[in-house]
Amino acid sequence: EVDLYLTGSVYENTAMIHLDWTGINGTMNLYLPDATTAVNVNRSIRFISDNTFETNTRAELTPLSGQTLDGSAGSYTINKAYEGIMVWSDGVEWYRIQTKAG
Repeated sequence: EVDLYLTGSVYENTAMIHLDWTGINGTMNLYLPDATTAVNVNRSIRFISDNTFETNTRAELTPLSGQTLDGSAGSYTINKAYEGIMVWSDGVEWYRIQTKAG
């Protein structure tokens, strides 16, 4: 299991994140940036998996503690090749505004 926090200056201008997987099957936890910071107000981020993803390989897209994605503190799971999601922040929480299943 791998945890990746999409916070800080490294990710503040990222509009698209390409997800790929090498090695044994498992889970990567991707924690969304803080929806309340000025850089994330009215921000959209796209996530897309490539052909290395399969049912036993998953990315859990999760809001930070105390924040939500579509009103839920739970995660959105990407576990198929060529699956995607676009999220948008209103400065309070994240919204799923588009999904694509591979």
